[in-house]
Amino acid sequence: MKVFLTILVASVFALIGKCIGWFRAKNYLTDDTSAVLTNSAHRASMRRVGRVAIVTFIVSLLMIFLGSLIARWIKVIGWAPFIVMNCCLGLLAGTAASLAALLGRPDKWDAIQVRIDQKERLIEYLKRFLPVVVILMLATAGTAGASDNCFFGIDVSPSMDASDYRDVRSFMKRTGADAAAVLGCKHVVAVAIGCEVRFAKRVWLDVPVDVPAVDCSKVEAEPLQGHSGFWDHVRAIADSRKEDSVRRCETEKAARAATHEAEVAAFAKMLDAAFAVSSPQRCSRITASLRDALGGEMYRAIVIASDAIDNPPASLDGIVVPTGTRVVFILARPNPAYAPVAESLAHAAALARISGITVVTTAELRPDFWSSAVSGGSR
Repeated sequence: MKVFLTILVASVFALIGKCIGWFRAKNYLTDDTSAVLTNSAHRASMRRVGRVAIVTFIVSLLMIFLGSLIARWIKVIGWAPFIVMNCCLGLLAGTAASLAALLGRPDKWDAIQVRIDQKERLIEYLKRFLPVVVILMLATAGTAGASDNCFFGIDVSPSMDASDYRDVRSFMKRTGADAAAVLGCKHVVAVAIGCEVRFAKRVWLDVPVDVPAVDCSKVEAEPLQGHSGFWDHVRAIADSRKEDSVRRCETEKAARAATHEAEVAAFAKMLDAAFAVSSPQRCSRITASLRDALGGEMYRAIVIASDAIDNPPASLDGIVVPTGTRVVFILARPNPAYAPVAESLAHAAALARISGITVVTTAELRPDFWSSAVSGGSR
């Protein structure tokens, strides 16, 4: 117990001595105007205190070796060298801690300065390149959007021949999914063209993804592992496992085909519903709808079915089809009560003179129409 108390007391005195040394170094050896002078003062103090500590240590050793000669004086002066040495060691520890903190500051300041320089360079780069990056991102986003969307519109005004309207609507219902796939669309925007243009109701539809062709006759069974791999070399067992794999492939292929057919049927139903209107539209803004669809390069393909007669009349001046955008205009016969066929043909001829617009008639709509139209009118 006495040994423990002695060690505890010694540790407390050592800590107090270090704190006193650190306090002395901070208040009496630190020059606020010069780090060089502060460093020199610390080193000089440590040399002086170190010399005293060495002398007291030598005296302590001499007391040990000359104990028989000065035995009568040990109780009086024997403790003095040890106390002085402990005080010197405390002062040295405190001064050394203060000097270590002082010498460690440049590294911290360098690290801070490096961070400041990095942030300044980052700010400079952002000022220089951020507008370019934003423009490229916007351009990329715009290009990606245009490569995914298609616009399908049908004129629902009474100026269009009722029979041609039914034929076009039926054709789009049957072949809309094929048209979107051939034109490279992932999404279709269906619009019933009437009086509204910018605020017309738009129905967004996801195009069904084609099922990849799989030749199940070439499917092989999974190789057996370990000792079971021996059975792969037995022809009867290998043929039986291959037949099982082929049957499994055919079943999965049929299931995928059925799912795809259901998706195509749902797409056709929603597309046809988008072209249905509850009340007839008294105006037909075909040119304005085409101009709006071309604006912003949002669509990679535009398909419009109409008699090409605007009500109210509109001009085709200024219509430009961007590169990479395809426009297919399906010309239907006009209702004789609203306009003669010659007027419809004249408007269609004006549309056909615009680069990038392909004009076809309802008589050309056949099952392979989309593939032939794309291959024959690629831009």
